[in-house]
Amino acid sequence: MGQLAGDESSPWSRRMKIDMHHIESTLLDRAARAGVIETSVVGTGADGTAACATVRATEWRLLKA
Repeated sequence: MGQLAGDESSPWSRRMKIDMHHIESTLLDRAARAGVIETSVVGTGADGTAACATVRATEWRLLKA
């Protein structure tokens, strides 16, 4: 959690942005018809603290709605 996620007692006030420009158009088309796109990201930065700024997803997958 963190302050930006509603945890006011957290010492963190960072935010993570997920770059969505790399989602394949075929996956977007399938999700638009019936589904939800899910992704995973690495949540730890190079310095060992919570990741922040723009991160790249490790994988995109379609979940059936």
